[in-house]
Order: sequence, then C-alpha cells, then structure tokens
Amino acid sequence: MRDGTDFASYMVARWPALVRTLVLLGSTPDQAETDVVEGLARGRSTFDRARREGDVDAWVYRLVLDARGRSAGPASFDVPGVVDPTITDLEDRVAQLEQLKLTLAALAPEEREAVVLRLVAELDTGQVADVLGVSVDVVEARLSDTVPPPYVFREASEAIALRVAPVDLVRDRARQRRRRAV
Repeated sequence: MRDGTDFASYMVARWPALVRTLVLLGSTPDQAETDVVEGLARGRSTFDRARREGDVDAWVYRLVLDARGRSAGPASFDVPGVVDPTITDLEDRVAQLEQLKLTLAALAPEEREAVVLRLVAELDTGQVADVLGVSVDVVEARLSDTVPPPYVFREASEAIALRVAPVDLVRDRARQRRRRAV
C-alpha cells in the first residue's frame, strides 16, 4: 500500500458499521470511535495482504473487537445524545433504537456479539464465526429468534450519529505504532 488510497476508501465505507457495531455491543460512542481507530491503525500496514489472502471484513472486525476487548468496561447501552437529527422519521428511529438497546441488553454477551455482527455489520454466519473464533453451528445457535428482523437493526442503528471517518488520525496512529515497533 503505497499511498493508502484503498485502505482510506475501505475505512470511509465501513466506518459507520464499525462504530455502530461497537455502540450496540455496549461501548459509548466516543469509546467505540477510539477502538475502531485503534483496530484500523493496527491493520493499516497489512491491509493489502489481508485483502489478497482472505476476508477483509472479518479480519477488520477481529481487529476492532480485539481493540474493544483491550479497553472495554462494562456494557452500558446508555447512548444519550447520539441521535442523528438529519434522519427522517427521527422519532420512530429513536424509539427503535431504544427498543433495540433493551433487546440487546437482555441477551448474553456472546449472543449479543453474534446478533450485532450478523445484523448490523451484515456479516454472514461464516464471517461471524471467523470473527468470534467459533464454529458456524455455534453462531447459528447464538442467533436468537427473539430479536427484531434485520431491517429494524439497520434502521435503528442509523439513528446513532457519527463523526466523519478520521482517516488522517488512523494513518498517524499506524505510523506511531510502526515507529514504536522499530
């Protein structure tokens, strides 16, 4: 990766799903953004190789969840002030988001991860299994029939406001990591 254009394009495209995934796993929006930046910075130097050799989405979600694991406190599901005012039908989205948070809070952490990765990140069951380091059968068992349909997850998660993907920050963090390693 000479100029990082492919990585930057990928990051901008996946930023919303990555951050929203961590928020729906119980991170605060600020912590979710920090963890996504850290995970992406770890993977920036090997992005091209990962893209050639395997499933980039599963690889990136593993990096991001690993970064979350290093910084995670207890899941909060308290997401005040993160509603995007530009969304139409805002009241419906806010209500959906609140209901979704209650539904997710009732799930065991392992089930919550599988459900959010499958329905918000839109990974297939094989990718979810790869990210979580379990078999496809385990993932399928964790996907509860009691959760709302996928479109509810997508619509509700869109009510979580996001900042613009900080491409320069990720690049700078990756450089700092590389310097420390040398």
